[in-house]
Amino acid sequence: MDHSTDNPGMVVQRQDGQPASSERLSLQNVPLFEDFDQSELFEVEQLVEAVHFDRRDTIVREGELGATLYLILAGSVAVTSEGTEANKGTIIAILQPGDYFGEMCLFDKNATRSASVRAVTPVKLGAINRSDFDALLNAQPRLLTRVLQTLTSRIREANETIRTQVHQEVAPRVATLLLGLMKKCGESTSTGTRITLRLTNGEMARMTASTRETINRTLNRFWDDQLIDMSSEYVVVTDERRLHLLADAAHAVPAARKGENRKVAVFRTRALLPA
Repeated sequence: MDHSTDNPGMVVQRQDGQPASSERLSLQNVPLFEDFDQSELFEVEQLVEAVHFDRRDTIVREGELGATLYLILAGSVAVTSEGTEANKGTIIAILQPGDYFGEMCLFDKNATRSASVRAVTPVKLGAINRSDFDALLNAQPRLLTRVLQTLTSRIREANETIRTQVHQEVAPRVATLLLGLMKKCGESTSTGTRITLRLTNGEMARMTASTRETINRTLNRFWDDQLIDMSSEYVVVTDERRLHLLADAAHAVPAARKGENRKVAVFRTRALLPA
């Protein structure tokens, strides 16, 4: 479903300094505001509107004008490039609580969203509109440094994604994906590290430039080789060391291939920055 909140009618207007939403928000666990004291956090919370989305809802759509920054307070979202009816596009990144998206459109009012963002699970977001964010930056200039650090980090992630998808075979790509998910949303168990985010084979295929069938075969091979355990509803990484060996074995890029797919690289770098 498409419930994009980027239309002006969805933004709660504040009057007389009242909060944007009657729902009490807590931003103390959001890294963007990690060194704010309680009074500063309270001021920010007055600018934030709580919005909720169900799984698979579209939050922002690629190509549309945007004027809102979103803080992820609960749940997970997928940053995606738009595809065709036959090809659903690529999942470029999974964002978790503490992450945020939509910052690029706040710096350029004529910019359109460079990627779509959809809910992977039910999510709770905090929405800040452009004018309030501008005022916040003027009052707290250190926020700008953090936003730039996030953009830089996402460009690095884009470069790694491009290198992986262009130069690796499917098995190393899937190993790299599992290691990334494990780092981002892993939970220690007696048998290994449980990936607490449940993705379908189709979603994993869209994250690795593969197909659902290939993902199914690869995961089952990993299970047979005791790299992972899929006996429960979650994937459990049981041999992280061997997954790293599999992922790292394909890191050497043949010189003859270094110039390939530059157009893909440019597109995906841009798409990783959901504006």
